Amino acid sequence: MREAQLTGRLQHRHIVILHDVGEAVVDGQAMPFLVMERLRGQGLDVLLHRGDVGPRDAAR
Repeated sequence: MREAQLTGRLQHRHIVILHDVGEAVVDGQAMPFLVMERLRGQGLDVLLHRGDVGPRDAAR
């Protein structure tokens, strides 16, 4: 939980924004949650499959 809270303080254009972190009780059990910004676009797997990004660039 602490790691998520500290990560939420990072601000950079290449890091997803973390809006909230906490625990919710579901069926009597505490379940951790993260609320992150919603990003639109293609997944890396799609870009690799289409050949838009080569494996070397993806690894970098």
